[in-house]
Amino acid sequence: MNFSNLEKRNIVECYIRCNLNAVRAADQYFEQFFDRRQPALCTFRRLYDNLGPPGSYLKRIGRSETDACWFYGEPDDPEHTVFGCCRFAELRSELRRKCAREVSRETCGEFLLRFEENWNAIRRYFEKIMKIKITEEKEREKQGADAKTERGPGNRKRDV
Repeated sequence: MNFSNLEKRNIVECYIRCNLNAVRAADQYFEQFFDRRQPALCTFRRLYDNLGPPGSYLKRIGRSETDACWFYGEPDDPEHTVFGCCRFAELRSELRRKCAREVSRETCGEFLLRFEENWNAIRRYFEKIMKIKITEEKEREKQGADAKTERGPGNRKRDV
């Protein structure tokens, strides 16, 4: 289902205001915008789900033994990736300059609603993070595959 930019901003605002709880966000969205098409629960989560593979997701699907952030050591979930990871501090600074204020979990919805430029700046910020995380994940997978190859079959070290 396609939503207008205004509808998307309202959906995101409800989701953030409800502390990333899609069920509460859907209820709040319905109360506020009962005359609009109602988004599916997954629509509320999509903003965070599309950020690339956080450690929590990689652990859950068995592609990593830990959910720790590669750079920070904390559990790597979408909120950490967007608002806390030191790896993206420079991108957050760039976003802060564009929006003329700190963008946090608490203020993200407010910024999205103010101006179209804010929406576009935050969208580009999320896209840059997603690109970086996916690229780095592919590189880590490649390095892991290379390490397994060097060790030989069964991951045992070969005698040289």
